[in-house]
Parts: sequence; C-alpha cells; structure tokens
Amino acid sequence: MSQPEWPAGRRGAGALLPRLPAAAVAELRGIGRRVTFRPGAVLLTEGERSRHALLLWAGWVKVMAARGRPQPTLLALRGPGDMVGELGALDGRPRTASVLAVSPVTALRVAENDLHGWLRRAPEAGLVLHQYMSSKLREATHFRLRATDPVEMRTAGLLRSLSGAYGSEEAGGTVITAPLTQQEIAALVGASRAQVQRALAALRGAGAISTGYRSIVILDGHGLARLAGEAG
Repeated sequence: MSQPEWPAGRRGAGALLPRLPAAAVAELRGIGRRVTFRPGAVLLTEGERSRHALLLWAGWVKVMAARGRPQPTLLALRGPGDMVGELGALDGRPRTASVLAVSPVTALRVAENDLHGWLRRAPEAGLVLHQYMSSKLREATHFRLRATDPVEMRTAGLLRSLSGAYGSEEAGGTVITAPLTQQEIAALVGASRAQVQRALAALRGAGAISTGYRSIVILDGHGLARLAGEAG
C-alpha cells in the first residue's frame, strides 16, 4: 500500500521526521505499515508490552499516564512528524503511558525488528532518534523544574515551546497548529482552567498573543519570551 504524502506546512520543527536524512525517511516509509485511527481511539496503552513504534504522519495525539491514580495526567501533545512508542520498541519494557487520538490520525506502524534493522542500516538515523528522545526528556524536565513558577509564566513558556515545535508562520504571527483546549493547556502547565484563562487574558493584554476557538497566534515572540522569564 502506498504511503500518504507528507501534509504540507504541518510538520513540527521539533519533530523527528524533519531531522532525518531523506534516504532514511524513504526506507522508513518502506518498512512502515499505514494505519489510521479515529478521534478518541487508543493508539498505545500504558502497561502493555506491545513492541512497535508509531510515526505520526497526520493528526494529533495526547500522551497520558495514570500510574495507579484514578485520573490520568496529560503529559504531552504530539503531532505530525513525531514518533510515539519508541521506548517500548527499543527496550521491550511495558508502555510508560497511553496515547489517544485527538483528531483523525494517520501513522506508520513500525515493528520492533524492523525498527532495529533500520537503525543498524542507518546509524545516522540512530543518532537523530537519540537526539529526538533526549529533547523530549529535556522538555519534560524543563516543565517539572518550572512547576513553582507563576501560572502566567508557565503558560507563556508552554506556548513558546508549542510555537517552536508546531508553529506555522502566517501573516500577523505564528499560529500554533496543535488543537489544544484551555483545559488541556491547564493540564500541561499544572494549573486550573480558571487560572489559565486569567493567564491567557494577561498575555492577550500584553499584546503577546491572540486567541480564538482552539486557536492561538503568537503576535510578539520576544514579548512572550520575556513574560515566560526566558528572554536571553
């Protein structure tokens, strides 16, 4: 079955696929099996021992972990060009989180043996995958270290991160293409929805962003960095 063409303008700059050499991408397309998921579908389940990875070609997913708690925690949002499930495919251990489709998703399912063979044949791809996994770990660590910052700073920092990874440059600013609700933003920054609403209002008042229904536009990147406490 032929694989889908890459959706123009949707790949995240921080995703895995744009970092890979063209030849490695072509081989990955050859060994991957195209799969699709409806919104709400579970792509991977926390604790299971399945041993494949999924390269997201189109659509968005939520990474959730319960770890024995009644309500799962939203850990991350991943989009086109990202890979999920790579840890289980590489080490064979149980899944550390569940992955749920936010929108219709098209992905390439890469079996454990095929992924290992691909990495042996393309060592440069292994280095890129290692760097990608390291960047995700750094991202998670960064947000944990900022857990005591004011909600406005945490929200500004999250929007900066999302605009860098999934921003689309358009007239008037950088559009964050990830389909986040205010409740999901609140979960990612570890705050209540009411707190995030106030933070977004403050960021709008400062002229850093504009918002609409599941739409956020970065109007002033430097101003947003300053409000996040990350201006260099």
